[in-house]
Amino acid sequence: MNVSLLNRFQGCLYGSFLTPQTQDSDAIAVRNSILTEIINTLGHSGNIALEKWQNLAQTNPREFPVALIPTALFRHDYLTGFQDELGILSENQLISPDDALALLGWGQVLSSIVREKFPSQNKVEVCLSSLQAFTQGTVWEESLIGIKRAIQEGYSLERVVETLGSSDFSSVIALSLYFFLDTPEHFDLTLKRAALIKHPLVLPFTGALAGAYHGFTGIPVAWRLTQPEPMFPEHIRQFWGQWSGVLSENALPSSTAIASPLVIQPRPNVPLISQGEYVQG
Repeated sequence: MNVSLLNRFQGCLYGSFLTPQTQDSDAIAVRNSILTEIINTLGHSGNIALEKWQNLAQTNPREFPVALIPTALFRHDYLTGFQDELGILSENQLISPDDALALLGWGQVLSSIVREKFPSQNKVEVCLSSLQAFTQGTVWEESLIGIKRAIQEGYSLERVVETLGSSDFSSVIALSLYFFLDTPEHFDLTLKRAALIKHPLVLPFTGALAGAYHGFTGIPVAWRLTQPEPMFPEHIRQFWGQWSGVLSENALPSSTAIASPLVIQPRPNVPLISQGEYVQG
């Protein structure tokens, strides 16, 4: 898919907020509040202090893992950093080692999407095989086998839940991967099926993957019109700016264009920075 990196960032974060009207409004409010807080914190400092993680886990023990969606996106090009953060949470008993492993696998899939490394063919086989490489002998490996079998054999949703579970957090991650990998090209179907699961975190983790894959502009208008825009545009631009090192969209001169050598000609009143200057040097 030809989607810009910023568009994937926007799609991932916006997708994690999408919710049908049938879900519990109180749980939605808590989840959205956590997402917004973490996005703002990463956008301003680039890090989450342990004290903040502990406060979130103490205040909202069931919903707080949703904060790891923007964290995984922020570390998508440095999965070792994301793994270290998960290790700290596990060491402080905020998540279990099995949950940390599941989240690392989910983060790897997100990373492959954002970095344009997600397979264009044999998506299920290639994606799950890469995850199984570092989960051999663990409970998470059984979940990956279950996901693969459910997709290949066309399980009913009821049988999928029986196979993968739906109560613990590792099951939430497994279900989000199943829903995305089963219908990656169909955003609407992916989220509508995920919304049938009652656990409040299945949909945001599924929506984040689907949103990153399709990009913000690829999210159907019907979904965008029925949802509030929780933070657009300033917070996500700040988040993007902090990750990219620009810090602020305004840090780039508005009157400067960057061009490949000999591709476009100078425009009136717009100074060009050509890569040719550096090639010649």
